[in-house]
Amino acid sequence: MRAAGFWAGLFTAIFDILKGAGAVWLAKYISPDQHWLYVFAPIAAIIGHNYSVFLPVFDERRRFKGFRGGAGGAPTVGGALGLWPLSLAIILPLGALVFFTLGYASITTISVALFAIIVFAVRAANGFPWTDALYGVLAELILIWALRPNIKNLLAGKERVVGISLHGWLKARREAQKNSG
Repeated sequence: MRAAGFWAGLFTAIFDILKGAGAVWLAKYISPDQHWLYVFAPIAAIIGHNYSVFLPVFDERRRFKGFRGGAGGAPTVGGALGLWPLSLAIILPLGALVFFTLGYASITTISVALFAIIVFAVRAANGFPWTDALYGVLAELILIWALRPNIKNLLAGKERVVGISLHGWLKARREAQKNSG
C-alpha cells in the first residue's frame, strides 16, 4: 500500500492470503487423508513468501546473499482459512483491531499467528486435530524470525507507527501539541 497505493496493496494482500489457503486446498486435493500435510503445506507457503526465489539479494560486489520477501502474515491468515474457513471470521477482525489500535504492522503480523494458535487450540480441545494448533505455533515462530529487525526496533522505540491507527493519531496529536506550545 505504501509503494503502490490502496488498491494494489489490497489485491496483494488478497493474493497473499490465497497463497496460504491454496497450499492447503492443493494438499487436500492431492492427498485427502493426510491431515499433517495440510499443516505443513501453508508453512511451506509462508517460508516461500518470506524468502522468495523471485527476490534474490546481492551485495555490492554482486555476490548472492540470500532471498527476501514479506513477513508472512497474509499467507498465515490464508493457511488458517484453508484449515478452517470460519477462522477468517475470527482472525481478520482481531488482526484489524490490533492494527487500528496499536498501529504497528509487525505486531499485527505476529498477532495473527497467535490468534491462529488460540483458535485451533480451542477447536482441538473440542475434538478437532491438534496438528492445526501446531500450524499456528510453527507459523508464529517463522513470523517472529522474519520480524527480528522490527522487534528490535519496537524494543528500542524506533518502530514506525501507522498514522491511521489510534496510537498513530494520538502520537501525531501529542507531537503537534508539543510543537505548537
